[in-house]
Amino acid sequence: MRAKKAGLTRISFGLETTSQRLLDDMQKGTTVARLDQFVNDVKDAGISLRATMFIGYRDETAEDLKETFAFLTKNQDCFERIKLCRFQIYDMTPIKAELSEEERANLHARQINHQYLNNDYLKAKKDILKIVNSINSKKLNEDARAFDGVM
Repeated sequence: MRAKKAGLTRISFGLETTSQRLLDDMQKGTTVARLDQFVNDVKDAGISLRATMFIGYRDETAEDLKETFAFLTKNQDCFERIKLCRFQIYDMTPIKAELSEEERANLHARQINHQYLNNDYLKAKKDILKIVNSINSKKLNEDARAFDGVM
């Protein structure tokens, strides 16, 4: 609340995923419970919240996507916008050095090609796209309108 009174109108952050297994693998240093508390605290303070997320992280499964979908569904009123991208691996990043030979062989355009022939994964991905579209279709917080179009 003090941040809002001091003039904070919007927070943008890298949510990435809400699969605890993947958060741990990414070494994000947080928990899904803490993220849940954070997004709700931001909403309760009346601050606009935007997040970036990605799909296609290594070893990501349909279950990981279902966990993220459940989180977004539960907390959709907390977010004003979500930028959803495909996970990409760049040279000189720690994850590239950690990849197995098989993962390196399956890299295509800096993306790990996996799961895309798996119907459960594709359905979970489609569900996430739907909830993100629903969130991104909402009217923006008037206090944050000056930042419209800026992620």
